[in-house]
Amino acid sequence: MTSAIKYSVKGSKIFSDLKSDLHGLSRQEASARLEEYGSNSLKQKEIQSIYKIFFNQFNSFVVWFLVFAAVLSAWNGDVVDMTVILVVLFVNALIGTTQEHSAEKAIQALKKLSEYYATVYRDEEKIKLSSENLVPGDVIFLEAGDRVPADCLILESVNLRVNESILTGESVEINKNNKTPKSPKNIFELKNCLFRGTIVITGNCKAIIFSTGMNTEIGKTAKQLEEIDYGEIPLNLEIKKLMKKFTYVILASAILVLFLARIILTLPWNQVLKLAIAQAVSAVPEGLPITVTAVLAFGLLRMASRKALIRKLDAVQTIGSVDVICTDKTGTLTENKMTITEYYDNERLKKAIEKPNLLLLETGILCNTAFLDKKTGNVIGDGTETAIVRWGLENKISKEELDLKYKKIKEIPFDSQNKYMVTYHEFRNKTITCFKGALEVTLEKCSYYKQENLNKKLDENTIKTIKEEARKLNQKGLRVIGVARKEGQSEKIGGLTFLGFVAMYDPPKPGVKESIKQAKDLGVKTIMITGDSKITAYAIAKELGIASKEEEVFDGSNFDDITDEELKHLVLKTSVFSRTTSQNKVRIIEALQQNNLFVAMTGDGVNDALALKKGNVGISMGSGTEVAKDSSKTVILDDNFATIIAGIEEGRNIHRNIQKVVNFQLSGNVGHLLFLITSLLLAYPIPVLPIVILYMNLLTDGACTINLGLEKESTSSKKKTKEIVTKETLYFIIPVIIITTLIAMLTYTGFIAKYGFNNMDYIRTAVFAVIVLSHLFTAFAFRSLDKSVLEISLKNNYYLLIGISISLGLMFLAIYSPFMNQTLHTMPLSFTDFITVLGLSTALFFTIEILKLLPIKNNFTNPTQKTVI
Repeated sequence: MTSAIKYSVKGSKIFSDLKSDLHGLSRQEASARLEEYGSNSLKQKEIQSIYKIFFNQFNSFVVWFLVFAAVLSAWNGDVVDMTVILVVLFVNALIGTTQEHSAEKAIQALKKLSEYYATVYRDEEKIKLSSENLVPGDVIFLEAGDRVPADCLILESVNLRVNESILTGESVEINKNNKTPKSPKNIFELKNCLFRGTIVITGNCKAIIFSTGMNTEIGKTAKQLEEIDYGEIPLNLEIKKLMKKFTYVILASAILVLFLARIILTLPWNQVLKLAIAQAVSAVPEGLPITVTAVLAFGLLRMASRKALIRKLDAVQTIGSVDVICTDKTGTLTENKMTITEYYDNERLKKAIEKPNLLLLETGILCNTAFLDKKTGNVIGDGTETAIVRWGLENKISKEELDLKYKKIKEIPFDSQNKYMVTYHEFRNKTITCFKGALEVTLEKCSYYKQENLNKKLDENTIKTIKEEARKLNQKGLRVIGVARKEGQSEKIGGLTFLGFVAMYDPPKPGVKESIKQAKDLGVKTIMITGDSKITAYAIAKELGIASKEEEVFDGSNFDDITDEELKHLVLKTSVFSRTTSQNKVRIIEALQQNNLFVAMTGDGVNDALALKKGNVGISMGSGTEVAKDSSKTVILDDNFATIIAGIEEGRNIHRNIQKVVNFQLSGNVGHLLFLITSLLLAYPIPVLPIVILYMNLLTDGACTINLGLEKESTSSKKKTKEIVTKETLYFIIPVIIITTLIAMLTYTGFIAKYGFNNMDYIRTAVFAVIVLSHLFTAFAFRSLDKSVLEISLKNNYYLLIGISISLGLMFLAIYSPFMNQTLHTMPLSFTDFITVLGLSTALFFTIEILKLLPIKNNFTNPTQKTVI
């Protein structure tokens, strides 16, 4: 038995259990209890210090390998080599730390915005207090608009109605009072209890707190979240897989170079070790971790500018792996604001923008508990009732003025079982009965209907006509509310005059339909999960383009009867789940994941928290609860579905850019490695000195790799692949490796033939220049794997142009600066030789451009992909 059920049946005995009374606690006692029970707040995740975030950046194989290389370089006395490696590592860590720390601070700022105050009785005084300072035994006062600060028992109430959608997911308001339930089975049957995070819609109450903080119902949900782990993200898995394979290649090549340099060239061991380290550092894609970090960081900034807050750097790419988006209807796809669109006045169906039937409208406003908040200009109350009051304001009819004109003398609140509400008013010494409720119930209570200002007998044919008009609207997903009235008051409600009905619905947010179509184009299926009826759910889904036929809608009324195996097959052909609870959401996500699909889950309430964390990508709304935000890696600040789609596109663009970087690094690094091994096998002198290898890496990888990864969105980013190395990337990598090796060997052997072995510094300078230039041409060609670079605007990536310019400047500095000539053992090239080197290096650019145009490319770039749409 939960504490809520235990206290709900206590009645007045709760005072003795909590050692309190109707007047609340003294300040002294409250202070003592705060020490005993702790703050009335939910346990927050430990915020990582900036130092811990910084050191976490070094937790990868590539980084540790480079640290090892730096240590060996220092041991050999190569300070320059060591410095270059450590600078790369430090910049990598600095970027990652800055972005992750910024995201954490933004989340904390959001939490501060969600803090609120409560009215509490202390020493028999009514005071305002931060909700964090409330304790069990405190007596609080709540009124319309207040957020319930803790789980409590109602002591006394007036017309109290509460929205518990934060717990249930249902936006229906619940009547609450101080009546003790007979034998409640769950917390949702406790009409005399209020729960933390729920909202008071109408009325007011006095209540005594029995649970605070993590002992509340919300707190219990938060505890369950700690048992679920996010799992490894696709990018990390692919990088690890790639690096593991490449490790073997590096180790094997390092041993081979060691053997060849020692046996064939008979170099001393210190030079052999230096060469092997330089070769290994050259082969390791050391630019990859820093590039991935930079690409993710820029993606994070772009997403933040589009109102999506990414809590962790690598989560930027994760969203790009999504196959399915499971989303709530209310507040995400729709406005969460009921709006009257049509009405029926017993003559014909009319649009709400037409001149209204005044008697119908005024009666609907009188039989209503919603009100206008003059401070904010918002109408406060139940969704159905606020829609009617807003309709009145649009037609210059004020509820406040009507209430003064028709003095309310009695009210029978809406009840979910009776499905109606009644108010009695005094007007010109007469009593007016106003009635509002479900159409079926309203018609049962009516004996007459008003048409052309005449009261007519309500017969079966008229009832049939009214129901038929309502049925058409129901099929469109509209909610129909009947309105009736009569003069006089009777003990039994009946004999009313039917005035007509109003039809309303929660309209889709602007742009959502287009976003869902965009998702389809990206190969992402949208599944709507809602507590609405099948008819309403299908109507909205059809309007938004989520479902095209009724068979795609599953009625979740008997969800628990479906086995896991049946659900696994059902989710593949279902686009809408209606009458669904928060517990069902977790099963739906698990079923999709069993089909090897990557699932994004959106939500804003506590009831969504478990599903948010269970999804591969949890996406919470900025207006949602702290628990929901803590359970997700992405927070959508503007609650806009279009922002989610933008995130998917951004994630895929990031993945595509990383693929380009891998193409660039692997093809260049492996090509240079093969060139070095080939030279040693031919017993030629070392073609590139160790220090030049590291300097060359700085020019090619350091200045260009990061910037290549910052290319703006292209058509290729629409494609979804989970792998980094694919058939398509190999289509480019293998020819580039071969051409890279051939160009370097051709330059090396050609210059040896021309100048002989006595001019090795000059020859090595030519090799250095051809490798750098060919790398820069390759980077420029790899801006797109689909389009010729001639078709891509230079504005798409100024960063790359800047990077190439810096690399060229450093290259010329290395060749023509006396200081760098002495440091790197280089020599100035003649104009003729430089033009020769420049011409040879363009071969790679033209190779890549030709590969893009060949018809055979389609065999590599259009693999069969699984689709769920």
